[in-house]
Amino acid sequence: MIVSLETFEAYTQNYENSEEELNLKKLYLNTAETIVKDYLGYNPECRQYDEYLSGIGDYKLYVHAFPVTSVGEITVDGNEVDISDIFCKGNYVYAYDRTKVFSAGVDNVHIIYTAGFNQIPEAISMAILRIAALLLQEEGGNIGITSKSFTENSRTFINYTNFKKYLQPLDVYRIVRFE
Repeated sequence: MIVSLETFEAYTQNYENSEEELNLKKLYLNTAETIVKDYLGYNPECRQYDEYLSGIGDYKLYVHAFPVTSVGEITVDGNEVDISDIFCKGNYVYAYDRTKVFSAGVDNVHIIYTAGFNQIPEAISMAILRIAALLLQEEGGNIGITSKSFTENSRTFINYTNFKKYLQPLDVYRIVRFE
């Protein structure tokens, strides 16, 4: 889990610890984490990937995770690529020598690489906390009504399960795919 149950309880100030309540909190955290991962388009936790990708005949290769931190092995059309000629940026792997290309083909590039964050960015953790807290707040049909009083009138705010405002700050970490 990206966010611990203890952190969630501290954030929400909800320390009710019946077995049923703990299971619900874990469910909300897992759901929020899934929503964030789906929005990002990848798992932000650092891990190793072993993928077959399609080359496009260019010196760069698009991979499915962010940020790529290292490349362990690449083969193109069955030929091993010297990884000392490779560098990574974002969710791309590049060849320094632009005359060397990842030849065009379907699933012709085999790559083993490491991607993700060793320390999850606070914006990602905060989005998970906010979404999980909203889910907790809506428990039992409560739709999360809050209000604010002004000098001559008051205003009521309704939070509902539109997570867009919590997810938009994550756009800098997002991978948008056109598959």
